[in-house]
Amino acid sequence: MKGQQLLLDVGNSRIKWRLQELPSASKKTTCTEDIQKEDKRKSNTRSRTGYRINQKHKTQQQLTNISHSTDQDMAPKLEGVGLEELLKQPLQGIAECRISQVNDETLEPLLSSLPKKTQVRYAKTQSQSQGLRNRYKNPKRLGVDRWLGMLGLWIQHPGASILVDAGTALTIEIIDHQGTHQGGYIMPGLGMQRSLLLNNTAHIEYQQSSETKNTKTLFKVIRLDPGRSSEECIDRGILLSQLTTIEYLLKTFSDYHLWFTGGDGALLAKALDCSENYLEHLVLDGLQYYSYR
Repeated sequence: MKGQQLLLDVGNSRIKWRLQELPSASKKTTCTEDIQKEDKRKSNTRSRTGYRINQKHKTQQQLTNISHSTDQDMAPKLEGVGLEELLKQPLQGIAECRISQVNDETLEPLLSSLPKKTQVRYAKTQSQSQGLRNRYKNPKRLGVDRWLGMLGLWIQHPGASILVDAGTALTIEIIDHQGTHQGGYIMPGLGMQRSLLLNNTAHIEYQQSSETKNTKTLFKVIRLDPGRSSEECIDRGILLSQLTTIEYLLKTFSDYHLWFTGGDGALLAKALDCSENYLEHLVLDGLQYYSYR
């Protein structure tokens, strides 16, 4: 089967997509065991705060127009956010569409625009895949986006890891060096924490502005010193609570690598002085590596 492959990450608040050439079935996948052996031969450095940084990790700028593939060939790709932007792209060459969906948003406008022969495939959480093992009591109850994020991380950077996915919700996954998911944590994300506080607390004055509507602009300058207005106290307190949680886990799992993904992941990574460990599209990466067998 030749043509293009469309990957869709339908999250709680955004739809992210990747359009790339369909991987050739003749190309061999690098097995996780081989990657782990290679990873052990590589040296690691520590940032000022002591978090482990993988030297092979590329900056986001370097990854902008390059896709990861399991045979390590670098193929051109297009990435974007939102169905409107995707529908502007030429879709007639798409042979396969892989979807990760965690909400009920309809994809009919897109699916009806795909060629009739396009194979549409939805990913589901698995009990294990490619060396990664799901330790949930009921594996199917683990969100498919969380599973794919871990899968994308495990295949690219196998080893003991703490994965922080900072989106609408903040999820944290603990993966040991054998690829076993030890469990995780779920809490409100930065924006949701602020909304919950303001909507459920009386007499807190918070002046909303164009800069405070979006966490990316709100925390453009990261400050954790005590606030001198209600707005500063709320926003710095919320950020501090998440950073404190992550630092606690780093002390508990001191020999684990720390990784970030999600819309606010770059902000948290920057606050902890390890921006090199931000991987923007791990769910899409996991979809690419996902095995439907």
